[in-house]
Amino acid sequence: MKRHDQRRVLVTDDEASLRDNLGEYLSSLGYAVDTASDAASTLSSVADTDYNVVLLDHMLPDNTGLDVLRELLAKNPKLSVVMMTGYPTVDMIISAVRRGACDVVVKPFELKELSQAIGRAVARNQRLVDRSIDAEETAASEAAVGSDSDHCSRPRVLSRVDN
Repeated sequence: MKRHDQRRVLVTDDEASLRDNLGEYLSSLGYAVDTASDAASTLSSVADTDYNVVLLDHMLPDNTGLDVLRELLAKNPKLSVVMMTGYPTVDMIISAVRRGACDVVVKPFELKELSQAIGRAVARNQRLVDRSIDAEETAASEAAVGSDSDHCSRPRVLSRVDN
């Protein structure tokens, strides 16, 4: 069963000290934080928990962050992913953005830079969730009374029945 908290972040990095420090820092900012050390545990965590943001390292022991990014967004298109890399190249950054990353932060980074990237990612996630809820409510409403296209595409003749 999935859990949902308003501001939940998964930090994925194979460096334990960085992972733990980021977890503590983001917790101090009010985020609910979980951590993962590799691609497999990241994918498993995302299957079990409804995260707003995944902070994802580019180089993982069992896969690349770019491949994990693709899998994450295939499973949950509303998820916001911020990539981290210590080996930035133009190709890597372009690939990350094209595959759906909200942001790319380059190690070593300032904590302020990271918190701003996470804040933007949470805001993006919330907009996507809100749009999804609005779309679901609209669809349910249209199902109950007929779609907008049904209302507009055919003229309807209403007649009054006198008794």
